Amino acid sequence: MSGSLAISAALPASGNSSAAPFLIHLCICLIVGIASQALCVASAAESIIVRVRLPTGELKRVTMRRNERLQSIRRKLGLDRDASSFPFAEDPRGASKLSDSAILQRLKIQNGQIIYLVRPPSTEKPSLMPPAEAPSERLPSEPPAARPTTAKHVRDGYMPYPELSSRRSGRLRRRASGRVGQMSMQDLQATSKRLQVKAQTDKVVKQVSVSSGGAEWFLSGIRAFAAARNGTETSVRGAALLYGTVDASTGRITVEAVTQPSAMAWREGEECDLDQLWSPSNRELDSADRVAEMLGLRLVGWIFTSPDEQTPVGSTEIITASLLQRRCMQRHGREEGEMFVSVAAISTGNDVALEAFHMSRQAVQLASDGLFVLPSPASNASLIATSEPVSVEGRETTDLDVLFCLIPVAIQSHEGWLQNSFPSPFVPQQNGEESLAAVLRRHMLGRDVRRRPLSARLRDFNLLLYVAKFVSREADLPVLCRAVRDVHDGTPLSSHYEILLETIAHT
Repeated sequence: MSGSLAISAALPASGNSSAAPFLIHLCICLIVGIASQALCVASAAESIIVRVRLPTGELKRVTMRRNERLQSIRRKLGLDRDASSFPFAEDPRGASKLSDSAILQRLKIQNGQIIYLVRPPSTEKPSLMPPAEAPSERLPSEPPAARPTTAKHVRDGYMPYPELSSRRSGRLRRRASGRVGQMSMQDLQATSKRLQVKAQTDKVVKQVSVSSGGAEWFLSGIRAFAAARNGTETSVRGAALLYGTVDASTGRITVEAVTQPSAMAWREGEECDLDQLWSPSNRELDSADRVAEMLGLRLVGWIFTSPDEQTPVGSTEIITASLLQRRCMQRHGREEGEMFVSVAAISTGNDVALEAFHMSRQAVQLASDGLFVLPSPASNASLIATSEPVSVEGRETTDLDVLFCLIPVAIQSHEGWLQNSFPSPFVPQQNGEESLAAVLRRHMLGRDVRRRPLSARLRDFNLLLYVAKFVSREADLPVLCRAVRDVHDGTPLSSHYEILLETIAHT
């Protein structure tokens, strides 16, 4: 009743004609307010993944709602009472402590973010922890000398972050040892700075949006490969390249297209073939880059299957991502090229969750310096072996925790402007699979699609990669890509291309 009175009192007294616009405006305000409140409630109820590094070094994965308090993590992890005095923090040293009573949304904790349970200085040995698990089947990383390093893939001398290069440290040490007396304080500080590996706190990539069609293209490939072999999706390994646009000023990446090089093709329990991917004779990345650039896109990341939800990005993925980012920086410059994201497709029973990360600057430079040892299948995926000792938190080691190389990135989806239904032209068709020419006929000449403009039928990244094998790169390919990119300007393609594509489809 009082609400009605308040509204009546506020109405203009001049009559119904002047009251109507006011009521309309009031209704709009109420609707907007209710919608905003509903959005806030939905956002608060959204589930996110939080990773917790325990004082023992163990990493735990917890699913939380944004409106839950931090203390709920203790209950979900089953930490004992002795651990109640161990505060949460944003950094491993506990400099930025987090209150147990704080709500995750207020703390701005992102999906996939790592927080730390820090042992107080007065506590020597935690009784800590959840019930003991079975010993890990993973082996310690192999001795560095037993395996080749990333030096075999980085022979061009390019240094993405020269100020972080270990080579500079080596020159400083050699310069000091070659002269009378010891190193100067300046040399000592510089050398120490170069050798230390620290977790990167600033984010270059703040958000990535993956087209829903591109994500489904990748996930359907996992399902199809598993079904063809009567296997499980969790045993399928594979990866793909992500193409899109970047905005370095906002730290946002938008993914529009996905393709799969032959080195990243689906496998049963095997990782992608780095030797094949970086072979000088492999031109697949160059071919994909060429078509992407004609569409106004560039390589912005990669997506891969992850068998371990506790360690979604292992040593092999760290090395692959670092080398791919290095390539992007070489082609597009430091600021634009370091906008590169790694998306892990983590199998969690009957579902697949996507999490995004970008590599730290030190990880990319260590790979460029040839210091990362290439892992074997028996290596511990959560550690990267280095060919020389590095300093981590005041101690020297040749086993670097992958967490020092990763920065979590917020991920979302959008409706992309490219279709994602044509198979990758780089991966040979398996027995029983439809030939690419037959797939092209359906896409281009099918009864349901024939009435659409030719430029609209061509609007598929992998289809264009396939067509690029048969047409002139200088004369025809730029015309076709421009028509696809500017499909809304109404300019039709010449009938010559209709005939050309029909010929390709019947090849």
